[in-house]
Amino acid sequence: MFRTLDVIDHLKYASAEIGEGFMRGLQNGINETIVNKLAKQITHTVVVSAMIYPEPPIMRDR
Repeated sequence: MFRTLDVIDHLKYASAEIGEGFMRGLQNGINETIVNKLAKQITHTVVVSAMIYPEPPIMRDR
């Protein structure tokens, strides 16, 4: 069973890791529409992974 806080933790972790890549991509000329579509797909994936793995990846590695 997952909790809302688990999902939030996953989203925080993912956004910190992925946000920098998106910003670099936009600076290097990647189309903003493509970046937005990727962001939606990644958000969905992170939410689903939070349901499967309730502990954020950064915590599992410690």
